[in-house]
Amino acid sequence: MHPFTGLATREDGAIKVCCRSHPIGHIQDSSLEEIWNNDTIKRIRRQVLNNERPPECDPCFSLEDQGVETIRMRHIKGTIPEARINLYPNALDNLNDQRQRKLTSVLQLDGPEDYEGGTLELLPCGSIREIEKKKGYMVTFPSFVLHRVTPVESGIRRTLVAWFTGPDWR
Repeated sequence: MHPFTGLATREDGAIKVCCRSHPIGHIQDSSLEEIWNNDTIKRIRRQVLNNERPPECDPCFSLEDQGVETIRMRHIKGTIPEARINLYPNALDNLNDQRQRKLTSVLQLDGPEDYEGGTLELLPCGSIREIEKKKGYMVTFPSFVLHRVTPVESGIRRTLVAWFTGPDWR
């Protein structure tokens, strides 16, 4: 769930917490890594963990106040099978000293015959790269590379994900 798993970009270079949020930065002013680790995103994460409403997230909260079930609510309820996220209350206790995710590794535990959809896509240099869906296949990439998993259309997709952390990129 955003703001713990990724950022969204707009065609004009604005960086957002998710597809609906107000912008929190601009790619012409800061790198994605700087935005991912800046005080604004740390405040937003802290507020989300404390069940507070960050002002950047007003567009979703406004819809929820009108009775609309947003993607955020579906993430929390776990009704989006390909996007279940477990947030542990103390996972980000020390946001000021948070170690940055440097590398992400994804190990495919199921083969392509076990599910449809669920393709891991990376956007390393402006073009989408689909990762092979082969049982036992592992890919490792810099965590700041934009990536996503397409919706699982049928079957079950299981993976093992590991993050390797370290100090901020230099």
